[in-house]
Amino acid sequence: MRDADDGPAPARRDPADGLVPGLRAAVRHRLPERDPATGASLTDTVGDVITIDAETVTLRTRRRGDVVVERSRITAARVVPARD
Repeated sequence: MRDADDGPAPARRDPADGLVPGLRAAVRHRLPERDPATGASLTDTVGDVITIDAETVTLRTRRRGDVVVERSRITAARVVPARD
């Protein structure tokens, strides 16, 4: 447990660091609200990174087309192998 005397909390690492356009990635992110059917609060999006900026990551998916994810909602991201 942190104490008030411990100083500021360490900065949160950005899970999207390391993603660049052209890579295929899996991105786990928080939903705006829980899924009413399942109660899920997180979802995964897998696709090719199209653009990335300070606020968003855009992935081109097979089923949903281009998906824009706010970086502040991303909880984990990793590079995955390209599709054959």
